[in-house]
Amino acid sequence: MSSVGSSSSVSSSSVEICARNLLDISFKYTWLIEEYLNLLDSRVNIDSPTFDFYLNGLKSKWSLAIRYWTDEDGRRLSNPVVICLNLVSSISEIREEIEVRYQFGVWNEVVKQYEVSPLGSQLVTLAGPVSQDLISLGYRELYILDTHLLKKNVQLFSKIMIVRSKVEENTLALDLWNKVNTKFGLLT
Repeated sequence: MSSVGSSSSVSSSSVEICARNLLDISFKYTWLIEEYLNLLDSRVNIDSPTFDFYLNGLKSKWSLAIRYWTDEDGRRLSNPVVICLNLVSSISEIREEIEVRYQFGVWNEVVKQYEVSPLGSQLVTLAGPVSQDLISLGYRELYILDTHLLKKNVQLFSKIMIVRSKVEENTLALDLWNKVNTKFGLLT
């Protein structure tokens, strides 16, 4: 059970590693929001459970959030919603600048596939050993329509790619990448 805003709700989530090659690794976080329509009416903020990544000396904790626009009278608008990607905390061995590329999607139950937003990108400077400040890195407006409802549930995802400005030497990924490319004559 996870807490959503000031009310309790059941949600499920998963983290999956996606890689086109050994140096291009991204993470896909899937978040099923159960009883979405009830949460929409309850006026609480909707936040995902936090999820962790560990990538070559960089530990990071993330979350997604849904926020709503309001009209002139302060009433919550049901569409569009704003989905936010938050870096909750990070631990890095050194002070470094990273680029975070992200993309959001919402499951369309009618066509059985995700509707995906354009890619976004944000540069972040990690302060070093421990950063406890929440950083909102990116957001997109999404429409959640009847076609997106799985009964009363909504399924969202975020793909996150962390691009480090300095490629680390002697990592397993880099060593394997060099070996594969050398074997097939791709490196000169």
